[in-house]
This record gives sequence, C-alpha cells and structure tokens, in this order.
Amino acid sequence: MRLLMLAHRIPYPPHTGDKVRAYQVARHLAVRHDLTLGFVIDDAADRDGLDALRGDIRDLEWGGL
Repeated sequence: MRLLMLAHRIPYPPHTGDKVRAYQVARHLAVRHDLTLGFVIDDAADRDGLDALRGDIRDLEWGGL
C-alpha cells in the first residue's frame, strides 16, 4: 500500500519526544508499505539528517531552510 505521512518537522535525529515518535512510526510503516514522508526543515543543521533518514525511508519530500 502507498502511504503519505506528514510530520511537522524532520524526525531525524530522533532526540526529542516528537521526533522519536514520528521517526519510529515512519520507520515501522516503511517496512511494509511504500511510504512517502513529508516534513519541514526548520533548522539548517537538521539537513545533515537527510542522508541518514533516507537509509530507512526511501521517499522524502521536504521544504523549508
């Protein structure tokens, strides 16, 4: 099944409660489904997490900084 999940900001690195929850849900869904994860990057330093996040979730759509 193809799924779209929207998060209010990038869920990586998962070091705060909202990021941990979004990351774990997305990772779980990506195992069994064709997941597209959409999110906003609100801190330029978080862009470093894109490559790591692509290791678990193939299709990322993002906007912001």
